[in-house]
Amino acid sequence: MSYSVKKDLYKKMPLWMKKICCKVPFSMIAGKEYREVYHRGDWFDQASREEILAYQERALGRLLRHATMEVPAYFFLRSVVEKFNPLEALSAFPFLEKEELQKYPDRYLSRNLDQTPCYETTTGGTSGNQLRFHLDDHSQSMETGFMHRQWKRVKYKAKDKKVVFRGVSFDNLKPNVFWQENPIYNEIQFSPFHMSDANLESYLIEFIRYQPKFVHGYPSAVEIFADYILRNDKTKLIPKVQAVLLGSEGTTDQQRRIIERGLGARVFSWYGLSERVALGGECEKNSSYHLMPDYGYVEIIKEDGSLCYEEGDEGEIVGTNLFNFSMPFIRYKTGDWAKRLSAECECGRNWDRITEVKGRWKKEFVVGSSGAKISTAALNMHGDLFNSVQRFQYFQDKPGKMVIKILPKKEFSNSSQELIESAYKKKVGDELQVKIRIVDDIPLTKRGKVKMLDSRI
Repeated sequence: MSYSVKKDLYKKMPLWMKKICCKVPFSMIAGKEYREVYHRGDWFDQASREEILAYQERALGRLLRHATMEVPAYFFLRSVVEKFNPLEALSAFPFLEKEELQKYPDRYLSRNLDQTPCYETTTGGTSGNQLRFHLDDHSQSMETGFMHRQWKRVKYKAKDKKVVFRGVSFDNLKPNVFWQENPIYNEIQFSPFHMSDANLESYLIEFIRYQPKFVHGYPSAVEIFADYILRNDKTKLIPKVQAVLLGSEGTTDQQRRIIERGLGARVFSWYGLSERVALGGECEKNSSYHLMPDYGYVEIIKEDGSLCYEEGDEGEIVGTNLFNFSMPFIRYKTGDWAKRLSAECECGRNWDRITEVKGRWKKEFVVGSSGAKISTAALNMHGDLFNSVQRFQYFQDKPGKMVIKILPKKEFSNSSQELIESAYKKKVGDELQVKIRIVDDIPLTKRGKVKMLDSRI
C-alpha cells in the first residue's frame, strides 16, 4: 500500500481507531523507504569526505541520466551527461527558477509518471506566490526518515512524546481547549492561533499534564510559550524536556535564549524547503547547518553565477534533490542566501555546512482578537486554494482582523474567494476575521519577492 493511501486512511479514522493502529511500530507503518533512510544515517556520520562525494556522484548520476532521458526540459543535455562525470555534467545544467516551473510545468515532468507513483503538492506560500509541483509517493516516508535521523542527534526516537506548535487544522475543538491528539506521532498539537496571555495558562496546564520529552514547532510560537513561562516564574513546573526541535522559520539568537531558559532544554534547529532540494540541521557541537548528503546536492552561488568554495563565501542556496524522479529539481534557486563553512566539524562529520541563512525566513506576526501573536508561517496553506491566484499578501491594521490582498488570475471566481475565506476560518477560528480584497497589483521588492505581511499595527 502506498504511503499516500495509508496517510489518507489514517486521516479519516476516528481517534480510537488511530490509537489502536498506532500500537504497530512506527518504522513498520512508515515503510521500507523510511527504514532505509533512517538506518544509513550511521554510515554518513562516520564517512570520510571522499566517501560522501563518491556517494553523491553516484546518486547525482542516476538522477541526471533519468532527467535527460525522461524530462523534456533536459533532453538537450543527454550527450553531456553521457560524456562527463556527474559533477562536471551538472555545471552544464541551467539554473532553475521558480517562475520557469510555474510557466512551463509540463516541461519538467517525467514522461514515465505511470511508472513512478507520485502526487501533486504546493509550497506553503511564504513568498506570497505558491508553486505547484510533483513528488514521488515514497518521498513522504523518506522525508520523515531524514527528519528522525536529524533529531536522533538530540536522542529523539520515533513515538517519543512530543508537544507541537505548528499551523495544522484544528477541527471541532471544545471551548478553552486549544490542542488535539495525533497518535501516530504520539504528540499533542497546540494551536499557534490562540496564544494570548489569557489562554496560555491552559496551554501550560496541558503541557505539564502531558509530560512531553520533546517540543517541536515554529520558533515564533515556541518563543511565545517560553516567554510566558519566564514572565510568570513557572520554570520549576516544567517537566524535563530533552530538546526543542525548531523549523519552518529561522531561529534568532534571542529566540534561542528565551526558549532554552523557559523550557530548560537545548534548541535544535534545521533548514529545509517544501521543494526538498536541501535539508540541514545543527549537530551536537554547534549551530551550523550540516547538509544531509543523501538528501540533495547543494551549491552556493555568488551573484555573478560563480561557485562559493571558500569558508565565509556568501551566495544563494541552489539545490538538486537526489530522490525525486517524477519532477526532478536540478540546480533550483531557492531565493535563500547563506555562508559556506568548511566540511570539517568538531562533531566528526564531513558534510557540507552552511550558516547565517537568510531570505524567506522572517519573524512576522499577525495579531489576533485576544492579542495572540500568530506567525505567518502558521498561516501557510498547502493545496489547491491558490491555484487561481497570481500573488497574495497579508494586510493588517487592526488586531483580530486580517485582509488577504489577492492579485487574481483570470479563472479566479466568487467560489474561489469563498473557498479561501472558509479555509482560513477553519484554521484560525474566531481569533481572526479574514476577508479577501481583490487588487490590481501587489508590488514586488527589489529582489522580485512579495512582502508576505504588510502590518500597520
